[in-house]
Amino acid sequence: MKRIVGALVVVAIGGVVSGCAALVLAPGAEQIKETQLAADVAGCHAVGNVKSEAGPVDLDTDIRNKTLGLGGNVLFITTKVGPPSEGVAYRCN
Repeated sequence: MKRIVGALVVVAIGGVVSGCAALVLAPGAEQIKETQLAADVAGCHAVGNVKSEAGPVDLDTDIRNKTLGLGGNVLFITTKVGPPSEGVAYRCN
C-alpha cells in the first residue's frame, strides 16, 4: 500500500512540475508589434486569428509565438485580458 501511495505522489508531483514549465519566446517574436488601432493594420494582409490558451504568465509569449508562426509581424489585439489573449495576426510591409 505504501508503495502505491508513493508512486501516486511521484506521478502527481511530475504532473505539477511539467504543467509549470514556462513558454519560451521564439526567435523573432520579440519584434512582433502589438496594436489596438485599426489604422495600424489598414494596409496589411491578415494571416490568421490567434488565441492564447496559456496560463496568465505566458499569455503574451504564447500569442506572439503564434503570430510569428503564421508569418505575421503585427498583432491586432481584439481581446485584452492582462496580456493580449486574442487577436488577428497581420503581415505588414
